[in-house]
Amino acid sequence: MSSSVIKVPEFLLALEREQLHKWVDQLSASQVSAEIDRRRAIAQGRGLRPVSQDVVHLKSYLVDLLTPPEVGRLGELELNCMTETELKSTLASSPNFVFRRIANDFFTPLHVPCMNLPKGVTAGFLTLVDTLVQAGANIEATSGLLDTPLVLASFNGKLNIVRMLVKAGAIIDRPGENGKTAVEWAADQSKWPVVRYLVSKGANTQRLMMELENSDRSASHKQQLRKAIEAGRLVAERSQAKVTFAGVRCDRRAF
Repeated sequence: MSSSVIKVPEFLLALEREQLHKWVDQLSASQVSAEIDRRRAIAQGRGLRPVSQDVVHLKSYLVDLLTPPEVGRLGELELNCMTETELKSTLASSPNFVFRRIANDFFTPLHVPCMNLPKGVTAGFLTLVDTLVQAGANIEATSGLLDTPLVLASFNGKLNIVRMLVKAGAIIDRPGENGKTAVEWAADQSKWPVVRYLVSKGANTQRLMMELENSDRSASHKQQLRKAIEAGRLVAERSQAKVTFAGVRCDRRAF
């Protein structure tokens, strides 16, 4: 497959994701890039081009884009206005729904409730996240700017969703846009409850501590950041102290 121009065989659109992965793995980096651009054209040019140049990352995008239903047929508000019954019905009839790429920054359905949406579009956020995770949504899926749902939820201060994603196994220190992790984006946006929670769950604070020394942020911001880090560490220490050697008792409550 030397040509950078390819035409995806129609039969691929009916394949299982595992088979799609095998087909995409045969493509060169230039072919993958060209096909992603073609899929964006099908979606009328909407959505950011992935910033990553890593071929494995780009191949993952392409598999998502080829997984029926195709990108561009569902908006963020439409998804968030779904009732739990409607969402479960959609998942039952179309299990691949959780992998689709919405034509806006290459978000997956799991990214959407992590975003800042208009007031009034808030009901069912946690139910939506829980239902998608239970249905097999990839909690480490990245957007066009490399943000995972956890990074996006942290950026927007959605503490309950952050908790749910962490409990579901999300990688806390995985970097997103500009190489910043979830806790770093939360601190950048002054989302102190999220910072405290992520620190209590072991988030790496090395760069945040450097920010306290070298950043040009205001004295008030630095003070709040220091308090949030200290509070998170205290929670982590107390949680560790509750682990007793006798009876192997582990009392790790959700904070």
